[in-house]
Amino acid sequence: GALDTAGAEDKAIELYTELMQSTIDLQPRQLHRAERVTEANNVLVKVFLVFQQMKAAGARPDLTCYNVLLKACARAGDTNHAYDVIKEMKTSILEPNDVSWRLLVLSAANQNRSDLAVAAWKLGLEYRRKRGHRRAILDADPRTVRWNPSVSTFGTLLSSFINEARYAGDERRSIACYKQVRTIYDKLLGAEKYLGLDRINVMAVLDSTRTMTMVLEAMVGLLDALPSERVELL
Repeated sequence: GALDTAGAEDKAIELYTELMQSTIDLQPRQLHRAERVTEANNVLVKVFLVFQQMKAAGARPDLTCYNVLLKACARAGDTNHAYDVIKEMKTSILEPNDVSWRLLVLSAANQNRSDLAVAAWKLGLEYRRKRGHRRAILDADPRTVRWNPSVSTFGTLLSSFINEARYAGDERRSIACYKQVRTIYDKLLGAEKYLGLDRINVMAVLDSTRTMTMVLEAMVGLLDALPSERVELL
């Protein structure tokens, strides 16, 4: 009866999710940047079509399914659609997890837009929901759902500045992005509440090769940019 129906729905969701994931995995890697973006957009359309087909079949997407959809948005650098997915998750009373927020930030990072990445990050920090209720409440309530960013997601935030610095085509903008990385890193070490950095495990960041490589790239970028930056860093 009911158990059989629930089991069949779970199996359908699993199959549709695997189909969405396999569609993403089939995207060619050995492409020029412009071609890669075009292909990622094509893949995003296909993934959305599978997602809509799943809903039309009566299956209710779970968190894993939504995160795969966000992954397709992130690959395409499509922040607008990624925001729509987050909104739909909330409507479905599903709690976005660290993977969800990381992929939202990544969609902006792959668009080389650090401003959008910071906005996405802040949305995650501001997200509150009392378990069982769809309204914002204070952090003091132990039942509050609050996002504590992982080191991986923190690295994704930094990558938005690094990507923009690399492709800005404007030295001043590149320097500004590198400065932001340095500022964020300094405030992280100080466990400041700026951008919720006090929620992040500092030692885990220091142990992350990926994250520290980006911090080093920013420092080197500043040293190579202007003599004044060199003096300021010493």
